[in-house]
Amino acid sequence: MRRYIGVLVLLLILMGCRAEEADLKTEQSYEEAVDLITEFEEFKAELKTVGSKEEEEELIRELLAEVDFPLIKEDRVIFIYQGASEEQVYFVSDLTAWEEEKMQQVADTSLFYHQIKAPVKARFDYQFIVDEQAKVDPLQQEQVSSSQFGLNSQVRMPDYQSTDYWQDKGNVEAGEVIEQEILSDFFAESRELSIYLPPNYEEQEEYPVLYFIDGAHYLELAQVEHTLNNLIAQNKIDQIIAVFIDSSNQHLDYLGEGQNDFLNLITEEVIPYVDQNYRTIAQPTARTVVAYAQGATPAALLAVDRGIIKNLISQSGYYAPEIFATLDQQLAENLRVYLDWGEFDLLKNQALGLEFVQALKEQDLDYQVQILADGHQWANWRENISSAVEYILGSESSDAGAESLVIAEDFSGKYPNYFSVGENSQLLARRKDQKYQLEFREDSFVKLTPYQFKDFTIQLEIEDNNQIGFGLLMGGQSGYTLFFDLEAEKLYLVRDYEILYQGDLLDYEEVKEVEVVADSEKLLVYLNRDLVAEVAVSLENSKHLALLGKQGSQLTIDNILIQEDLRN
Repeated sequence: MRRYIGVLVLLLILMGCRAEEADLKTEQSYEEAVDLITEFEEFKAELKTVGSKEEEEELIRELLAEVDFPLIKEDRVIFIYQGASEEQVYFVSDLTAWEEEKMQQVADTSLFYHQIKAPVKARFDYQFIVDEQAKVDPLQQEQVSSSQFGLNSQVRMPDYQSTDYWQDKGNVEAGEVIEQEILSDFFAESRELSIYLPPNYEEQEEYPVLYFIDGAHYLELAQVEHTLNNLIAQNKIDQIIAVFIDSSNQHLDYLGEGQNDFLNLITEEVIPYVDQNYRTIAQPTARTVVAYAQGATPAALLAVDRGIIKNLISQSGYYAPEIFATLDQQLAENLRVYLDWGEFDLLKNQALGLEFVQALKEQDLDYQVQILADGHQWANWRENISSAVEYILGSESSDAGAESLVIAEDFSGKYPNYFSVGENSQLLARRKDQKYQLEFREDSFVKLTPYQFKDFTIQLEIEDNNQIGFGLLMGGQSGYTLFFDLEAEKLYLVRDYEILYQGDLLDYEEVKEVEVVADSEKLLVYLNRDLVAEVAVSLENSKHLALLGKQGSQLTIDNILIQEDLRN
């Protein structure tokens, strides 16, 4: 048994499984020859053969004392929890959308484990749920703050890269954060502001201003004053003033009946107060508003509706419908926008982020998008606010940023999941053998993602097991349906029950791979890598992508890739 513990320790040292211990280098041939996951499987098998409970627990204690957890090998992670054998233990994380996944118990021992797949560049939060109580991982020390759930444990995968601008370097000149109180005509109580003044504030006549909505969180959980100090010290940005504003009721002020008063507070009281009392450049183009999640709605309205601010930074933003209704060329003139969100973010926020990008793209505005292998968490936002500020205020213009939104799924792990997995009266959907299987009990459909696509490419490695036929729905009630009728050996493109195109599939006995490209106003259809149709379409009203099945159809999907262009 001890030989397995020794091998695990050796592998952890040699392979640099922890990102922060990546200084140690290994021979490539050795990395390819060993597999941490296999070693753990052997450890579990050995543990089951032990004769007594006392010996089992002693071996577990030795393992936990000598090996660092979680175990990380390339894109695989194994989490361990030691508790009472009768406990119910679950794993929750950004990767599971914070839905509980039951951890496996090794025989009847105190050892529970859970294995997941994660992108090698990822960072994510997680917790254990033990008898309905949330707990951080007691076997590792990396913990991060969450505004809603206290402390979370975190994993930084092997290729995750951090700038750490948010950390206090200790060797840079620091600005000053002062507290001010202003009276408000729009709210019964006075409002407190925190104001960051840069180093050597008195030496410069005028400064641009950053306005942070949910300012206390940006100060406490993102340590944004350190980010500003470090960016200024490294000459990434010129010196600036930052103003931190808070809401007494976020839901009412951001999305509810208090929204107009909150906007008035900023435009008619906070900004004039700051301009009158500090050395500001009192122009909309010198002002930037910063927000995350629901705070992105009032932040965006300040820029696209009020026009008093011309730069917007939005992190994992939620955008109410009125933003899209007011976004036009006249109001948005000179607008610059930075947006970011995580691959494991709230699906609604991700979809709205893409819709906002599409609107900015149509207006030919100046914007940058970052899509990160991270979640809806402060550890994400604090890390990436430096990129946002540098894009808006940096002395050198940057063309960095995502060129496309890519959604890929190979079904080899639980992350990600762009389908609804489960069973209902119309279809059976399940993952099996690293594939996704759909069995249609009635004519029905299953959505691929919550996104609204326009300029996209979709690839499916799909096999129609009984060669009945299937379709791809692109759009809402009046969208396009591309249907492969394999019994009739026909390909149809239909809209509002009107057949726009039909072609023969006489040369194709099997459907194994489908690729559909929305190219400007054309739809290109490839079957088994052959171009089989080119049809004029307009996807302006595209709502979603979904797979359609006829009653009795059995489909197997090996891979899916959807790519939306984010740039003209």
